[in-house]
Amino acid sequence: WSINTGGGMSFADYINQLRINRVAELAKSTPDKTLLELAMDAGFNSKSSFNAVFKKYTGKTPGQYLTPLRARG
Repeated sequence: WSINTGGGMSFADYINQLRINRVAELAKSTPDKTLLELAMDAGFNSKSSFNAVFKKYTGKTPGQYLTPLRARG
């Protein structure tokens, strides 16, 4: 079993999905951190790659997605 054949996604897609999930977790637990800090903590190398990957997986910009999430805490 491999990610490519059994999971229906590439290894890079799998890692990026884990990173996006981590950003969402961190946003709730550390609301004082900036989006860039959250992205770096989750393993993204740049703001532009974070923004592109985030929108690809959630359909929203990081701000659109995380602002209500942080408000719910």
